[in-house]
Amino acid sequence: MLRMPLNSRGTSDYLQVKAFLHAKGKLVVVVDEDAIARLTQGMSFQAQTIDHQEERRALSPSILHARGRVMKRENDKLKPRIGFIGMGHMGSHMAQRLLDAGYQVTVYDRTHEKAQRVGQWGAQVAQTPKDLAVGGQVVLACVTDDQAQHDVMFDPDGALAGVQGGSVIIDLSTVSPDASRRLFQAAKEKNVSMIDAAVSGSVPQVEQGGLVIFVGGEHTTYEQCKPLLDVLGKNSFYMGASAMGTTMKLAVNKLLGLGMQALAEALALGEKAGLEKELLLDVLGQTTVLTPGQKSKLENVKREEYPTNFALSLMQAYLARS
Repeated sequence: MLRMPLNSRGTSDYLQVKAFLHAKGKLVVVVDEDAIARLTQGMSFQAQTIDHQEERRALSPSILHARGRVMKRENDKLKPRIGFIGMGHMGSHMAQRLLDAGYQVTVYDRTHEKAQRVGQWGAQVAQTPKDLAVGGQVVLACVTDDQAQHDVMFDPDGALAGVQGGSVIIDLSTVSPDASRRLFQAAKEKNVSMIDAAVSGSVPQVEQGGLVIFVGGEHTTYEQCKPLLDVLGKNSFYMGASAMGTTMKLAVNKLLGLGMQALAEALALGEKAGLEKELLLDVLGQTTVLTPGQKSKLENVKREEYPTNFALSLMQAYLARS
């Protein structure tokens, strides 16, 4: 952590500077233009800057937090402006990763308080999906189901009413293949590219950038969006035409749901038959028949704590759909 005087009139006020080392090995120091000129004198690393005058006026001489709206230049081109719809468990953490990676992000959620929370991390908050889409070069959505996707995209104040020709829609939601195809066609009619990019993983994987992403749509759009997808996931796979990403996700969710049910049945059988619970769990964890995902749940069973990472109602809907 580096500290330096905020002005030349005295040393009582300090600017606290936080440095981020990103995956590509670039050291990014977030301060205002004047401070960075003094800070980097004689140093060998390359720093990128952002004007924090607005924050300085708001916070006066108090400490400025480095995390927030970071606009970083890469190859002399600004990163695209991002609009992100859906600030639930998954979407909010995805938005956080994009902010930390230096993207300018505007967010929307039908529950305004959820969007406001992400706004405290540095995102702008839009009042409607339409407003969000007007200013976004890339619009991402991560919502619960087909109806939610329809509402935020097709309503009069939906994203399709504001999206500009030449922009891109990335739908990260787990929806039906039919819903993905409808959105693809509607976007195409507005000269907007669209990919379905369903994700495999839960909140811990989002936080670690470890999602696996299944993409359907035009391959050129996938290639265009890959730098964004790489921020969110460790691997992305192009599955084919529109809706092939969501189709792959349905297959994955079928395995996930049945696997969790099978694990629960096996534990119930063992305990009812008289096996000691701790021993049952320890031995199961040493076998090769459990997937890594199933093994990760054994500690929850030991503690008898079951944090919500995925809504049961959604899994029931996905199993019924597949």
